[in-house]
Amino acid sequence: MSFKRDWQGLKAEEKRAFARAADTTVGYLSLIAGGHRKAGPKLAERLVAASGNVLQLEDLRPDWARVGNASAREARAAQQAF
Repeated sequence: MSFKRDWQGLKAEEKRAFARAADTTVGYLSLIAGGHRKAGPKLAERLVAASGNVLQLEDLRPDWARVGNASAREARAAQQAF
């Protein structure tokens, strides 16, 4: 799944509903879709849940796939170690 492509294909009300379900804003999700920001571990978990697991962590953060498909919790722990 391509978050950018799918995000751009949503209607405005669908974007608002998805943002609400993930406890974030349409504006911030647009920044993520455009590659201007990255979803942190907590937000990534909420986005996966809000999508009904259609989105995967690797869709949002391909860099996490390089570390052995680490879960968001593992990524958060690694991030705190630095």
